[in-house]
Amino acid sequence: MNMETAKMSERGQIIIPKEIREEIGASTNTIFAVSTLDKDTIVMKRIDRQALVEEFRRIRSRTKKLSPAEIEAEIHAYRKEKGSNRYEPIEAIKFLQKLGISKGDSVKEIESITEKFSRREALERIRKYRK
Repeated sequence: MNMETAKMSERGQIIIPKEIREEIGASTNTIFAVSTLDKDTIVMKRIDRQALVEEFRRIRSRTKKLSPAEIEAEIHAYRKEKGSNRYEPIEAIKFLQKLGISKGDSVKEIESITEKFSRREALERIRKYRK
């Protein structure tokens, strides 16, 4: 096990010393999980992308795939539980983008319209907008 020192930059970046990078087989774009053990100890673990993808696929293969109607029902149930049927501004933006609102449209314009309305009202506005 190697022990080296590293210095953090103003932007919070730390360069892993070359000897350690070589020892663990890390190169450009290597992904690390970073965690704290206590106030003075940081632990980094190299993540194997292929193993991560395979694990995700394995989990996904055992997971029930939801239909669009089931997804919509889950969204409504969540909103009912939280006491809101309104879109948060960022959710509304994503929703509108899925409906084909162009990138040229002002985010603030879309946000100001959608944050005031329920989903139904937003859909009515979208229909008028697209005509």
